[in-house]
Amino acid sequence: MTAQLLPQICILIFLVILGLIIGSFLNVVIYRLPRGASLVSPRSSCVNCSRVLGVFDLIPFAGYIMLGGRCRYCRAPISPRYPLGEVLAAVIIIFTYMIFNFSPLFFNYTVLFYILQVISFIDLEKYIIPNRLILPLLIWSLI
Repeated sequence: MTAQLLPQICILIFLVILGLIIGSFLNVVIYRLPRGASLVSPRSSCVNCSRVLGVFDLIPFAGYIMLGGRCRYCRAPISPRYPLGEVLAAVIIIFTYMIFNFSPLFFNYTVLFYILQVISFIDLEKYIIPNRLILPLLIWSLI
């Protein structure tokens, strides 16, 4: 019986790690999109002291835990929104996998929920829903 569970456990571990990585990128989108900044450059930096974050600081969820929720350089608190977004993205990918397995619906619903996550977090912080997200959401939901 354990030999049958091992592939499923490996898939779930892979999906959790993938979800955390995607969640980290979604946090970049959530922070930069309403500010009109590029999503790919410059590298991530502390919002308080503007120091560029190191590789270990950017490890999804674990970086936040290892740093005790504070910037390595200025010790300013890091918003818990960042690990929450990463964990939420991991939960989304796990639940859609549990419901749809690796079917086309898995991919479609995962992307749809990620777009909704970005919209929700931006709306909660800025009280806006960027138009650049509405059209992709509309197109994706029609697909």
